[in-house]
Amino acid sequence: MRKKFLAVFALLLLLLCACAQTKKELTFEEKMKLPGGTSDTSCTIRDPSIKTFADYEQKSLIEPNADFAVALVRCDDVTHYIFNRWPGTSITFKTGNTVTITKLIKTGGPGNLFEENMQIEFMQQYGYRPGEDSESLKDYLDQELGLTSKEFLAKGVGFRHPVDLTQDYDYHLFSTSSGTVPLDEGEEYLILFKTEIAFPSTYKIREYYTPFICPLNTSKYQAVLQGAYGFSYDDDKLTMMKDFWNTFMEK
Repeated sequence: MRKKFLAVFALLLLLLCACAQTKKELTFEEKMKLPGGTSDTSCTIRDPSIKTFADYEQKSLIEPNADFAVALVRCDDVTHYIFNRWPGTSITFKTGNTVTITKLIKTGGPGNLFEENMQIEFMQQYGYRPGEDSESLKDYLDQELGLTSKEFLAKGVGFRHPVDLTQDYDYHLFSTSSGTVPLDEGEEYLILFKTEIAFPSTYKIREYYTPFICPLNTSKYQAVLQGAYGFSYDDDKLTMMKDFWNTFMEK
């Protein structure tokens, strides 16, 4: 009896130790309160002749015969990365999202590449960097990976390492694209997917792009879309998002 008690006690002790060593991930709301913002919009490209979603669909999807889908999705995973950006000469910060298509609303293009229950991973042009200066990044790479910046870049284009926001590195939001809608696990979204083969002569990687994302949980995103948490949205982008929503959700 005493041996059985000791065995149970030891098991409970191990479980308590494991729980103590496992840090809870930051919630969506906690992430939104981190400092930083959209300081570089070099990834934001806009055609001034496109005023409505119908314009966008005609010029960017139908005329180039692009593979695309309008779908409702559920977000399954959100992972933030430190990333070796093309052409392999600088480090950036991106976010990878894995979603499941729960309903296909519209598809187009020659490939017939989308179907319901399909999982898709796509990257967004924002992430979280340790600190605000090069020294903070240098310390992070040294302590977490045992690498210098040069050695990290030598890993090759597309090399990435997940960032743990619970660690004490003074993380700051880093965004290079206005109009970004950050996803949260478990939430649902109306999304336009556009896909193509990136770097067709070398890497031949299928990439998925998301020109428009509208959250179904509008109350959760109200402050986000008003620019309260570092993500920026100009009036034209918000108008296009509303038109995209009305086209497919207000019928």
